[in-house]
Amino acid sequence: MVAYMKWFLHQFFNIEFFITCVLIMTLGLTMAKLAGYQSPHEQKHPSGYSDSSGVR
Repeated sequence: MVAYMKWFLHQFFNIEFFITCVLIMTLGLTMAKLAGYQSPHEQKHPSGYSDSSGVR
């Protein structure tokens, strides 16, 4: 019984599982950080269609 439980846990918690968890957590934290982003107050809007930003 103990050997079966050990085999089952080894099959479930393999390296692919941990890699997947790390990638999902990284993506989730990145998205949460980007969602809370606020642009600087001194940043200006583009003045025309060809400008990419107001401040360089």
